[in-house]
Amino acid sequence: MFEVALDRDPDHDVPNINRSVPAVLFIPLPFVIALFLLPRFVALLRQQEGGNRPFLALIGLCIAQSLAAGLRCGYDVEAMRFVLPVLAGGLPPLVLASFQSLIHRDRAQVPWLNATPPLVILALVLLAPGLIDGALVVIFVGYAIILLRLAYAGPDGLDE
Repeated sequence: MFEVALDRDPDHDVPNINRSVPAVLFIPLPFVIALFLLPRFVALLRQQEGGNRPFLALIGLCIAQSLAAGLRCGYDVEAMRFVLPVLAGGLPPLVLASFQSLIHRDRAQVPWLNATPPLVILALVLLAPGLIDGALVVIFVGYAIILLRLAYAGPDGLDE
């Protein structure tokens, strides 16, 4: 229950409001998202025998990114501001690899070329932090164009 006490400040004509609020458990929303993704990730991990590994990696990366965002925004952990852009740089390659692995189950490994965006973002975090936002936009737009070209090719577009 809220308790509000109005006291007059002797120096000012404005009432001084003192509130005593009970302690409330604070759970950042990204933690709730990670909590919903984790059981699905574990269930897919148990039922798969090496099938769509990029999709599992994508769900794992989404869990890691949710936890990092919750720590950064909810609990003000400053170290996460260096981790979040690197995690974000890994999302587009994993999305592309996940869609490609839906058709080619035997080709479910991520090519080394798709590992370069997070490495580029890591280098930018260390060397030129001002360029991170632009680089992430270029990476996301580039991979979006690749996915749109695959979608435009029709149902057999992923066979290429």
